[in-house]
Amino acid sequence: LRTVEGVVMPTYQAAAEALGLLHSAVYVETTMKEAAAVCVPIEIRMVTVGLMVTDSIGDVPRFFGEYEEVLSEDYSSEAAGREAWLYEQMDKLLDERGRSLSEFMPGYSRTWVPEERQQRPGAETPELNEKQSEIIRGMREILRDRNRLCRTVFIDGPGGTGKTFVINTFAAELKADEICYRITGPTGLAASLYEEGRTLHSLFKIPFDLTDDTAIPIELGSNEYIELQVMEVLVIDEISMVSVQIIRMIDRFFREMNQTARPFGSKMVVFVGDLRQLPVVHPYDAPGNIEERLFGLSNYCHAARRFALTENMRARGDPVLQKWLLSIGEGQSEGNSRVSMVDVPDEMREEDHIERVYGGLA
Repeated sequence: LRTVEGVVMPTYQAAAEALGLLHSAVYVETTMKEAAAVCVPIEIRMVTVGLMVTDSIGDVPRFFGEYEEVLSEDYSSEAAGREAWLYEQMDKLLDERGRSLSEFMPGYSRTWVPEERQQRPGAETPELNEKQSEIIRGMREILRDRNRLCRTVFIDGPGGTGKTFVINTFAAELKADEICYRITGPTGLAASLYEEGRTLHSLFKIPFDLTDDTAIPIELGSNEYIELQVMEVLVIDEISMVSVQIIRMIDRFFREMNQTARPFGSKMVVFVGDLRQLPVVHPYDAPGNIEERLFGLSNYCHAARRFALTENMRARGDPVLQKWLLSIGEGQSEGNSRVSMVDVPDEMREEDHIERVYGGLA
């Protein structure tokens, strides 16, 4: 079995590599060197996932030990948590492929907690601003009101307004009250913002090829079915990236599960996102299909109780920038004669950006 073209290989792995059945260690090393030279860390992690799911990496723990620094270069917290953070990111990306890190590392279990959820000795918990507190109170009210016809919430806000912080705060309250909830996103990256985030495709076993008649393939009485049956609150982040077909599938699934015509079977569903962002667009789509997905999704959001966040917490030291960014999202900024172009105010321009950032470097 170790003989290839008359030559006896030292190991079965070497024989498989010689036959082209396995990528060699040299191939993996070359791939990682090229990725490290031209890719940002998240892209390098995605390349690694591709190698893992094609069984190109023989010893995964050893691989992570060797490439940990390259894979986690964007880790900004205490170095002691780097390894756990990296494993969490890889698990999220594998989840998007329908796999998990525990398949490659049987002893792995999730231990990393996002920085905004960590409780450090002597550290104060960040306070909600007035609008964020109003949203938490509103969601508590809807959670308690089980007779409400539509228990859907839409938290709308541009990037930097604290949507993730609000959801993490609400999730902490749900956990403390032992209320079953799930937080999801359309991609592994979106789900990774939350301690227990999962992709929609993972939670609902959604196939990638969808039609208007596609049903969620979860069998009655299965563990997955029971998990969704006892769940009281579903959060869907980055809603602008989610196809309306998926939302309709979930809506039908819960209505049939609970034998009711109420939206989402009377489950509390929280949409989170920014509809000012680009809609989901597929190659070769007819304009009508794009409009259907966009406005179909908008109909679900408009039927929900809407909360709007407008204060950009990341740019709160620059009110002029805050106002300008919001005006772009609302389509109210002044543009020039070219279609879909926006003029950047003079005070926000940097004529020699390279010199300002890298000036003085020899």
